[in-house]
Amino acid sequence: MKLIVALIDFSEVTPELITLAGRVARGMNSKLTLLHVAMPDPDFVGDSRNPHRKLEILELELKKLGVDAASVIVHGDSLSGNPVRKIVDEVDRLTPDLVVMGSHGHGRLYEMLVGSVTNAVVRKVRRPVLLVPSQGGKGA
Repeated sequence: MKLIVALIDFSEVTPELITLAGRVARGMNSKLTLLHVAMPDPDFVGDSRNPHRKLEILELELKKLGVDAASVIVHGDSLSGNPVRKIVDEVDRLTPDLVVMGSHGHGRLYEMLVGSVTNAVVRKVRRPVLLVPSQGGKGA
């Protein structure tokens, strides 16, 4: 395995995802790319969140553990508000051997009504996907 891509959304599952992806990458002597799709914030939110800096910190932490890590930020489409297309396009461009992403454990009703980025990505990418469940105890 040469390349693993970890999809980072800075949710509660991110620490578990980083730990697992880092272990797999180090164990397989693979490069690990952290991928984040930055969706535009509404005007009232401002620029209080800095995904570039957050990714940089995660990348440096992984490198300290001996992982060959890099990070990529792709800017999402403000019209759709949905990062799936950007994720799929970037995964297609990077052609990883494995995609690691979090599963947030929303209930079935939420999934039916709102949908799920995780479900859509799993259906659309043509790469093996490793799902890391949230340890928050949610789900149905």
